[in-house]
Amino acid sequence: MPNGVIGPTASPGFATAFDGKLGTPLWTAAGPSPNATFGWAISGGGDTVGDGSISIAIGAPTDGDGFGFVGVLDLRLGIVKKTFHGSGATSLFGTAVSLRADLDGDGRADLVVGAPSLDVPVAFAGAPALPPAQGRAASSSTRSRRPLTHLDGTIDFGALGTALAVLENGPLAGGLALPIAVAAPIEEANGVVRFLTIPGR
Repeated sequence: MPNGVIGPTASPGFATAFDGKLGTPLWTAAGPSPNATFGWAISGGGDTVGDGSISIAIGAPTDGDGFGFVGVLDLRLGIVKKTFHGSGATSLFGTAVSLRADLDGDGRADLVVGAPSLDVPVAFAGAPALPPAQGRAASSSTRSRRPLTHLDGTIDFGALGTALAVLENGPLAGGLALPIAVAAPIEEANGVVRFLTIPGR
């Protein structure tokens, strides 16, 4: 519930895991700040630490005035294992997330995150505005946190990174890496889906 209220924080958003057999709640995790929209995007099913446990990624794109935040949580316990933060003001990092596929071959699930408003203009007195938002999709190793690859939008306000998915059925056109499909709903006349892969795979 990205606009949900839990505890004393003003509308941080929260996510609740339920027992698949009984339907009873297992745990509830709240967003890191007021109005963070925690729970806007959720993805999971992969082991990120190498201990056999399953993790999920939960996006909070409006955390920190829109810098955005993604928490990687233990699916069974709801404990935060790792956190990732957006790099640009009002980038909406965490609007879309994918945490399932091993993209760099280290045996652990890796994270892909959409930030559809990266580089939104911010006007400061006496200074030029930043470039308008093209949007970005970026992937990171959950083991080392190193960036793996990224894809930027091609036009201002194209919103690339609004939605994404790793195509786990296999590479495209004879490639070696799993392709990542990224939606840019405002690029071109009717929106477009672009693809990126991990270099060297």
